[in-house]
Amino acid sequence: MAIVKMKEFSLYFLKKDKLKILDELQAFGGLEFRNFERYVNDEIDSKNENIVKALEKFKYLELDEKDIFNEQSLNKLKYCLEVLRPYVTKQPIIKSLTDDKIEINYEDLKKSINSNSWENIYDEFKNINSKISSLDSEYLKCISDIESNKNWENLEGEIKDYNNLRYTTCIFGSISKQFEQEIVNKFDNEFKLSSVQMFNSTQQESFFVIIVHNDIKQEVFEFLRFKGFNFQVFSYEEKVSDYLKTLENKKSFILREKDKLIDKIKSYESKYVDLQFAYEYFNSNVAKGKASQKFLESDSFLICEGYVEENNVDDFKKCLTKVVNSNFYLEFKDIELENSNDVPIKLSNGSIASPFESVLEMYSYPTYKEIDPTPIISIFFIIFFGMMLADAGYGLVITILSAFLYVKSKTVEKKNSYRLFIFTGISTIIWGILYGAYFGDLIQRYFKIDVPVVLDVNTDIMTIFIISIAFGFVHLILGLIMKAVVYFKNGKKIDVIYDVVSWLLILSGVLVFALQGIITVFNSSIATWLIVIGVLILLFTQGRESESIVGKIGGGVYGVYGVTGYIGDIISYSRLLALGLASGFIANAFNIMGGLIPFPFNLVITPLMLIPLHLFNLGINALGTYVHSARLQYLEFFGKFYTGGGRKFMPLKYTDKYIRIKK
Repeated sequence: MAIVKMKEFSLYFLKKDKLKILDELQAFGGLEFRNFERYVNDEIDSKNENIVKALEKFKYLELDEKDIFNEQSLNKLKYCLEVLRPYVTKQPIIKSLTDDKIEINYEDLKKSINSNSWENIYDEFKNINSKISSLDSEYLKCISDIESNKNWENLEGEIKDYNNLRYTTCIFGSISKQFEQEIVNKFDNEFKLSSVQMFNSTQQESFFVIIVHNDIKQEVFEFLRFKGFNFQVFSYEEKVSDYLKTLENKKSFILREKDKLIDKIKSYESKYVDLQFAYEYFNSNVAKGKASQKFLESDSFLICEGYVEENNVDDFKKCLTKVVNSNFYLEFKDIELENSNDVPIKLSNGSIASPFESVLEMYSYPTYKEIDPTPIISIFFIIFFGMMLADAGYGLVITILSAFLYVKSKTVEKKNSYRLFIFTGISTIIWGILYGAYFGDLIQRYFKIDVPVVLDVNTDIMTIFIISIAFGFVHLILGLIMKAVVYFKNGKKIDVIYDVVSWLLILSGVLVFALQGIITVFNSSIATWLIVIGVLILLFTQGRESESIVGKIGGGVYGVYGVTGYIGDIISYSRLLALGLASGFIANAFNIMGGLIPFPFNLVITPLMLIPLHLFNLGINALGTYVHSARLQYLEFFGKFYTGGGRKFMPLKYTDKYIRIKK
């Protein structure tokens, strides 16, 4: 249960040493740099006034040509990888789950860049994609042309014959179905020097071929425009059917050409790893460039500040001495808790608790003033997960699969993820044995074996409910104790009495009431006094920060009202019972379904049906169990002491999106 202690550092070194120092510090991988904005604010106190005046003579280090080249190269490589990625053979699922990345020494990576042809690949991909875009545009135009001409496919004769009439004009087009008859009547009754024919029809539109004498052409056009007539314009002179065939042939040709270009992209699949190598090289260089933008520069030297783990201070000094001898000045300062809001957080836990740092990270890292609750989280997460899934068969599946992936994985992050599920799987097995659940009642139903049951979900519901509430009670008490530890750490000792002891007295009184029939020493008078004392402390202290008497009284009353919140929090732990019953009843329902298959078909069909059904039940309920186990930590437990809002320690180091770079 530890937040790693940090040191602030200030480093001064010559400008000419920038590149080799940055290279070495990135290989060191233990420093997080910060900018100097904290010295430049509206309220400059006497403590940093001299620093601000001195910093006015410096300016932030800007990206040089090499940094700009690195960023441009990285963007080009991102483009190449995005183009090639859809056509690369997918790696086996086991490899993706175990994060089996290639490892390479940084010096070897630098050498490989000289023979890497990624720039030629980029130029080729740009050229190919340009052609593909052009083909796509042509293809869409073909689709559009086909769509606009398909209703005229059966038109006889060539278009040029209709366009070359001497005394008449031929009009093609369509109009909404509702105006169909009006168009026909208008031409029959008023436009005598004309001929109208409905050529085609759909549910929405009617298509007409209209021939009018040139003397009334203008009048007809005005009428049709007024009615919203959609004039059909043919951009060709051949038959419509011939033109449509040409378009279909063109579509096929475009698709063939596009396939050729895609095949050309696919031919670079063997270069995918080379592109990843180049990406990681330039990505690491870009990370150095971004870090250097937090440096201040003068004419001859640079200044940088940041954070380093206390245990790495000596290694940090050795790292600098190795590359520039004594041509630097390095200063360290202890972290002051009152000014620690921006201090990055790194957690350090044992083999059991460390996998559960990811659960904490999903909520928020602690601030430097707080304590790391991961060890407490780990214990209760394991218990809650097992109690809510509560099936020995499901637990065995989780444990075996997680253990297999754990052995195959090579990274600490992946191993921690699978270790978490190994622990929760073992807990699920234990609770499943207590409940007598092995894939529901599969063993009892199909193999007629009576398994021992400690907690029968059919008869011991109240016992399981009490166990759930007891776990919740203990969980909340630990939350209050954690709050007391945080107060002591930050020098708020008197607040421990006001905000922790008061609630401990009240909860102890409730516990005495609950146990007075079991433990004879406990009686209602003891419980009453504990509760009264706790309530009085709340009443007289919870409004202490208010300046007015009314505010103090109101704050005290509201503090006492918080008892209802505690009741609700404790009742929330009944989900430990509810979810455990749900997964078991669903499993039993599946087993009943399997038993409905008659002999001898059940020998084959029942196993084939039950395996996917139980896997489905395992997946759905394991997900729900994970979410609710986390929820009990985030809302009920954290609500008693935890603020969060810290940020993870992000040191300058080699990037590892695709490959792992070794020093």
